[in-house]
Amino acid sequence: MFKKLRIAFIAVVALGVISSCNKQLKEDIDDLEKKLAEEQAKTQQLQNGLGATSCANVRMRTNTGDDVAIDFTDQYCFTYGDANSDTYIQDNGDSTYYVYVEKYGNLDDNYTYISFTFNPYTGEKDVDYAYFRAGIDGVGDEVRVDLDGTTDITQTLVINSFDFNTGNISFSYTAVTTENYYDNYYSDKPMTVNIDFSGKLFRYRYNTSNR
Repeated sequence: MFKKLRIAFIAVVALGVISSCNKQLKEDIDDLEKKLAEEQAKTQQLQNGLGATSCANVRMRTNTGDDVAIDFTDQYCFTYGDANSDTYIQDNGDSTYYVYVEKYGNLDDNYTYISFTFNPYTGEKDVDYAYFRAGIDGVGDEVRVDLDGTTDITQTLVINSFDFNTGNISFSYTAVTTENYYDNYYSDKPMTVNIDFSGKLFRYRYNTSNR
């Protein structure tokens, strides 16, 4: 009889220990999940602050002086400095909007920017300028290309979507130069440059800085 009671007592104690361990394990798991969620939120906040949730994709095609084909692509996802002043839409108060996007590849000197004016009611667009700077993989030369003016360059801007109320915009920009363009990367070699962007920009209203 005593032996049976002893076995029963041991079983109860064991169940209690197991239950306590399970409870502690569950609390530990809950604590880890909470910490993970907090870290993910911090990471997302950091990415948002850097502008890393929206990227500008750049592609340049041309030939070297020796007619070696170059097809360079890169992605610029970060904002260097104030994200609200480096990527924004401004309501001009006359049915037009000024858009400025500046993105960096890895918070160094490699970056791209583009600005233009857009009338969503008429579809009229006017590109002010575009630029990018980077190094070409496999060649090692630094690329600095200005894309502006109307001589020996054809610029095409397609607005895929635009909503000032949310700041969301998506666009595709293409520049095609002739051999006479003043800022061809390789002298006398035409270029085709693409800049694609999709993301949410800070919003400025006419004569104010309200979102």
